[in-house]
Amino acid sequence: MIKFYEVAPEHRESPIDDWDFEPGYWLEDVSVTGNKDYRSHKSEAFKKAERIIEDEYDIENVVRCFGVVDWDALETAFNYMAEYKYRSETVITKLLQALTGNEYDTREIRGCVQGEWNRVYFPVSKGEDFVEWFETAYFNNGSEWIVEDEDSRISVYSCEWDEEKMKVDLADQCGVSVDECEFYKFNGWKREPDYKKI
Repeated sequence: MIKFYEVAPEHRESPIDDWDFEPGYWLEDVSVTGNKDYRSHKSEAFKKAERIIEDEYDIENVVRCFGVVDWDALETAFNYMAEYKYRSETVITKLLQALTGNEYDTREIRGCVQGEWNRVYFPVSKGEDFVEWFETAYFNNGSEWIVEDEDSRISVYSCEWDEEKMKVDLADQCGVSVDECEFYKFNGWKREPDYKKI
């Protein structure tokens, strides 16, 4: 039987590390920005999009300096900039698409308290569930579990809120079925008095 022990909330660690955003890693094409009080990351394509907006490049300079993969997206971005004269999420997502060839979207993500927010820009190909998973992991609102069997001890993280779905998610991450597992949810700390004879 494989045993899963939930880590106390004050000791859990988010599965998103800074190295996840580095080139070659799975979040390299994701950008998180907007709230200066929280960790941010700007992909290389995002930095180029910002430079295009801030330095007021024209279409010819964008093509010459950065190269373009998607002409339609580039024209849409420039039309939007010309019409509204400001930086917007639509302009950035279209510039990202023009530079990478991937369709991008953006969402505001929120944690559990008022000041916890940020904006994430991501390729649509990451899928429908990506934003919900990212939001939960980014603000560390999921649950971390220590997994023990006869041979090893590892840590896994789930962003599922429903207990049954969480069990399936944790078991899947370990390559086993739920029937092979025992789950022990953190239920608080116990303090017992300690006496010594005087």
